[in-house]
Amino acid sequence: MDKIVVDEIKRISLGVILLDGVLLVIMLILGRMSHRMLWGVLFSSCFAILNFVLLGLACTRAVQKSEKSAKLSIRLSYAARLLLTGVVVYIGLSSSHLDPLGVIIPLLFPVIAIYLMNFVERRREGGRS
Repeated sequence: MDKIVVDEIKRISLGVILLDGVLLVIMLILGRMSHRMLWGVLFSSCFAILNFVLLGLACTRAVQKSEKSAKLSIRLSYAARLLLTGVVVYIGLSSSHLDPLGVIIPLLFPVIAIYLMNFVERRREGGRS
């Protein structure tokens, strides 16, 4: 995998882990912290990071293909990752060992991490000018 993709995966993974910590502290403050919550957050966050890794792999492979083949490859990757996300949500909602809220919220963390990191980077760039 390309070094840029690996670096981005590391960056987003760190963001997900930090957001996990924030979520767990909030749940502790709200009195919703439990083993189920912790396992739900861990389960979902591991999948969210894996999903991002799979996206990186798909993009890395797609750029080496023809345009038509790349489009098909990306579409198939998207469908597979969406299906896996559905399975994770189903498991999270049906398992007595996982808190559904702890499973659903961390699935959004990669997107939130990307937005927050881009926001911080833009603020830094604006501050230097």
